[in-house]
Amino acid sequence: MFLFASAVPFVSGTLLQANDLDLLCTVPISRKVVIASKLLDATVTNSLQFSVIGLPAIVAVGFAYHATIWGWELLLLLIFQFALMPALVTALALLLSLLVTGIERLRGAMTTVNLAMALFVCATFVIQ
Repeated sequence: MFLFASAVPFVSGTLLQANDLDLLCTVPISRKVVIASKLLDATVTNSLQFSVIGLPAIVAVGFAYHATIWGWELLLLLIFQFALMPALVTALALLLSLLVTGIERLRGAMTTVNLAMALFVCATFVIQ
């Protein structure tokens, strides 16, 4: 859950803190394409962060339960999902929010997604 909660600030920070965004927006392509490509770049970077956190834990579980060959293959699938899922969900939510609010309100869209993710994490903890 904390991976989902930290994904929005990380992805949006990667998008907004880069000094090349203003330069890229002067290129003769759509701003939507520039923002989408920056979100994709942020997603890959964010996935690497989650891999560093989750990979040792998932491998430790495999060794603790004496995983078979099939078990290790399933663990590889789990690692893939663990690494990509939070960042992809965040990037998709940001793109949908940008679609609704418009490119001009980029920071507002990110604030909306950050609030939605925080509510999701809080609701998950309250339900359990």
